[in-house]
Amino acid sequence: MNNMGVYLNLIVKFKDISPEKWETTYHESVVLLKQFPAPLMRLSRGHQETFMRYFFSSGIVQNDDLENENWKIEGDSVSCLHAESFQLYRRMENNYFIQREFYDRNVLWADQEYLGYIDGNGVDVFGDKTQGRPYHLAVLAVGILFESRFPESIYLIGDIKLGYTQEVIAWMNTVLDTPVVMPICLDALRLYTRLNTLYDDSSSLLQRFRALFRGTAQEELAFFLGHDRSAVFQELILEFHAYSSLSHVGATRLIKQILDVTHDLKLLIDIVSKAGKGEKFSLEELLRVLCNQFLTIDVNERRLLFGKSNESLETIDDVIRRSIMTMTGICTYQSYYIDHTELLEIFCTYIPENRDSFNQVILESETNCRKKLAEIRHLSMAENEHQAATETTQGHAVVQSGIRPVVRSKPILHGQEYILHEIQSQKKAYKDSEVTVKQMGTNLMKQIQGKPDLFQSADPKFYLKNISLGSQHNQIVLHELAWQRIDEEKNIEILKYLMALSLLASNEKFLCDWRIYILENPNLWEYLLPEKKYREQQLALAD
Repeated sequence: MNNMGVYLNLIVKFKDISPEKWETTYHESVVLLKQFPAPLMRLSRGHQETFMRYFFSSGIVQNDDLENENWKIEGDSVSCLHAESFQLYRRMENNYFIQREFYDRNVLWADQEYLGYIDGNGVDVFGDKTQGRPYHLAVLAVGILFESRFPESIYLIGDIKLGYTQEVIAWMNTVLDTPVVMPICLDALRLYTRLNTLYDDSSSLLQRFRALFRGTAQEELAFFLGHDRSAVFQELILEFHAYSSLSHVGATRLIKQILDVTHDLKLLIDIVSKAGKGEKFSLEELLRVLCNQFLTIDVNERRLLFGKSNESLETIDDVIRRSIMTMTGICTYQSYYIDHTELLEIFCTYIPENRDSFNQVILESETNCRKKLAEIRHLSMAENEHQAATETTQGHAVVQSGIRPVVRSKPILHGQEYILHEIQSQKKAYKDSEVTVKQMGTNLMKQIQGKPDLFQSADPKFYLKNISLGSQHNQIVLHELAWQRIDEEKNIEILKYLMALSLLASNEKFLCDWRIYILENPNLWEYLLPEKKYREQQLALAD
């Protein structure tokens, strides 16, 4: 995650890849994408008579069998969520920047100036934001595939977690003939072994490893402690030197990392003492930082503060929430806990005469921590109540409209259940939608009655044209099947209301979400009209 987004990057050193093998792997990627548990979609456009329409198409492969054949995806049509485009060409030479000069080194290598960057000795052919939408898992699968087929020339990196990557690999290996393996950025031993052949000095190796490893900070530290404990201690002391105070966000993260891995408070005190930088690095300051991280609060009591597990996709909303928590100084441990009395006794072994001041720090911090937890719990309850109320009043009729393709009704494959769960968990819920649609219809009727000249035509083409123009102006993008159903609609009164809905000028999220939802669900259109008018129109059509 960087620049407040959720990214996936695929770094490719084209120089060492055979065009024929690239094309074979491309075809494997098409199989994967077409077998993804929810139909994927891409943004497209087309002309309807003389006007342009933008729509989401399930035809993700473009220019099939031509020189510039490629696939492109931006979301899935079950969760209806989308973000930025990911695109790959069948012919290797059509991919961007293929002619760039590369060093005669491994793809993971970077020179001294760029050791801390994810870019290596290759080109990033992805590098866009999925924002953690469900199609993140489809793009991830493609990245895993290409790295597995070209392990010396390609590596996948970005916002990746071990738990859900294991689930995706399990699914992939039920679809593909040749198995795939874990990306090197999640395999500490493989990554270290590869990098150890590229760098002679341990400092460069460590810096490059940290730039590329996508396990947790705790996994990273645990790995290095198992390899070179003394060198890691020296590195940690130097890292503390970079901060002016233990309360600095970076220093508190480092403290958390050490304790989560080692559960050794005395070791932490030893490291901080050797980094000694005066009052801001005193034992009392360290104790205050530890207690402010909820160290003496029972793990179950502070579970509210835990982020998403490795098994769950982290969306852009989670990223923002976590950033706010960090900025407000809320940081805690996943498993480490120590009793008030035990903590006090450990610190008193270093400076016995400070017992009273140490005890006061612990008591004050515990009070503040419990106050913060109460506030967070209150906000969480209020948010849940608001969500429940919103779903009740804004909701969504459980009526199958046939517009959105349903999840494939094939036997559940290993790993597929997890993907389906992620898709459904992110899908926006709408309940009791007839009530909301009727309310919106009442407001639309006032607009129609206020502009009788604009809505007097009896020609369906007039309304279709204006629905398309309204969608362009208000940046409304519908699924291609929705446009097909709109084009087939014969009821002039319904077309009037759809036109009025499309022309509404508003960026308010509630309206934008509901507008798209209504336009894509023909079973709701009748609720826009007064019941009598709808029946009259249907009878007229029947005659």
